[in-house]
Amino acid sequence: MKRISFFVILCVATLLNACKEDLGPYKEVTRAYSLDTFSKLTMESGLRVDVQPGNNFSITARGNEEDVNDLVLTVRQGVLYANYKNSRRRNRYDTFIMITMPAIRAVNFSGAVHATITGFLTMNELDIELSGASKTDYKGNVNLVKSVLSGASTLTMTGEGKKLVSELSGASQLEAYDYPADEADLDVSGASEVRIRINDMLKVKASGASKVRYRGNPQKYIDVSGASIVVQE
Repeated sequence: MKRISFFVILCVATLLNACKEDLGPYKEVTRAYSLDTFSKLTMESGLRVDVQPGNNFSITARGNEEDVNDLVLTVRQGVLYANYKNSRRRNRYDTFIMITMPAIRAVNFSGAVHATITGFLTMNELDIELSGASKTDYKGNVNLVKSVLSGASTLTMTGEGKKLVSELSGASQLEAYDYPADEADLDVSGASEVRIRINDMLKVKASGASKVRYRGNPQKYIDVSGASIVVQE
C-alpha cells in the first residue's frame, strides 16, 4: 500500500511539474506608449501598476521582453485598458506599468493586480473596484471614495476625506485607519474585514462572519448578522 501511495504521489508531482510553463531567460525591456485623454484605468492579469499625477500623460512598461511584447494597451471612451493578448498563459515574470496622468476618476483592477496610487491631493470623487485577489495602496485626499472589493482583494488607504462608501465580499479587506473621514457607509459580507477611522457618522451592514473595527466616536447605525462584529478600538 505504501508503494502504491508513493507511486501515486510521484505521478501527481510529475504531472504538476509538466503543467508548469518554463519562464525562460529574463531579458528586461522598457517601452513607452503614446496614449492620452483618459481618466479611468481597467487592468488585469497580475500587472504591477504605479499611478502618479502630472500635467502630461505618460505610460511606460518594464518587464521581460516576451511579456512586454504580449502586452496590449488601448484607450476607449476615456478608459485606459491593459491586458495580455495571450490570456491563457498564466506563468509570467512581473510586468510593471508606470502611469502619469492629470486626473484619475476610477480604477478597475482584477486578476491579482498590485497597484499604488499616490499624490492626487484635490479630488472630488474616486471609484475603486478590485477583484480576484487584487491589491491597491492609495495615498491622497478625496471628498468621496466609492469602493467595491471582492474575491480576497485589499484596499489600503492613507490620507483624508469626507466620505467612504464601500462594499466588501469574499474575504476582502479595507485598511483605512490612516485615512480619517467624516462619514462611512459600509456593506460587509463573506468574512471580510474593515479597519476605519470615522468622525461623525458610521453606517454598517455586516453579515457572514465579517469584522468592522473603527476608531473615533461617530454616531452609529449598525445592522449585524451571522456572527459578524462591529467593534470600537
